Amino acid sequence: MPELTPLELERALAGLAGRIEYPSTPALAPAVTARLAAERRGGIRPPLPGLALWTRRRLLVAVAIGLLALLGIAAAARLAIGALEIRVVPTLAPSPTVTPLPEAIGRTVTLGEARAGVGFEVRLPRGLAEPDTVRIFPSPFGDRSLLLAWTDPSLPPLEGTPWTLVLLELPGDEEYAFKLVAGEGTVREVEVRGRRGFWLEEPHHLVLETSTEVQTYLVTGNVLVWDAGGGLALRMETAQPLDEALALAETVN
Repeated sequence: MPELTPLELERALAGLAGRIEYPSTPALAPAVTARLAAERRGGIRPPLPGLALWTRRRLLVAVAIGLLALLGIAAAARLAIGALEIRVVPTLAPSPTVTPLPEAIGRTVTLGEARAGVGFEVRLPRGLAEPDTVRIFPSPFGDRSLLLAWTDPSLPPLEGTPWTLVLLELPGDEEYAFKLVAGEGTVREVEVRGRRGFWLEEPHHLVLETSTEVQTYLVTGNVLVWDAGGGLALRMETAQPLDEALALAETVN
């Protein structure tokens, strides 16, 4: 039997899950909420006003990242460029979904629709054809973010995907994209056009928050993140080595 790719395996398991009968999960939230409310009314439990400041989506982000890492416990390093934050944590949780990002987020649009709809100047690498996939997705803060993906044969393929390059364009200064990397030395600081950037070669997790959901992705390609100016963070996933990735990033304008 031929070996399945990660994407083929995920789809096969998802199809199998739909045919397995298992009891439904009981509705625990209403019971817990009612009990907490009763205890507070009776003076048994003090009110927690700070919890009201956490939206359900933010709680999901905390869970996805791991609460200890999110709060900076265990000496996790925090590096941020605009809307994207990198967390160096002691270890990574079990691998999340392997669905390639260009298949899993936002809605497909044309490049022209993207230029008209995102509210910022779309950045493209010079010398490449137009991207094969263009997707818009809303950030939780009202900005429209952009994903571009290429199958250009002049670039090495990203393992387990049909793409050779994936570019995320993330506007804003409030974080809604989080990278979790394990161990010191996995993040290298670089410069792109004189602006701060980071290079990641090790497999890591990407937690991406939109206006409707929080998803965690396993990233196996090399990633270059940098400040493009104008309040825009760029994230480029590639199979190229650092020197070639930096040269390509220098052409993005």
